Amino acid sequence: MKRATALVIGFGVSVQVAAASTTDEQLSACLLKAADNSAYTSHDGGRSAQKMLEADCPSVYLKWVSECSVADERKSCVLKAALSAQMALKLKGK
Repeated sequence: MKRATALVIGFGVSVQVAAASTTDEQLSACLLKAADNSAYTSHDGGRSAQKMLEADCPSVYLKWVSECSVADERKSCVLKAALSAQMALKLKGK
């Protein structure tokens, strides 16, 4: 199991942001960096998580959903990405 994949699934394993190479790792690194934004919180019903994906990580988010959609339904992939963003916020204590 890749260390970034564990974060995307939500096991709370920390990732080494500098080593982003796969789409999973790139999305995880982007979300962790975006979670540092003081305006984001995990207590707003997912609005911050969606903003992180669309405003801070749009290209890697779309690429990740596209790759995920090969094996899964698109709606499921969008939900997994949103959960990953929410997990990044939780990991940062927000």
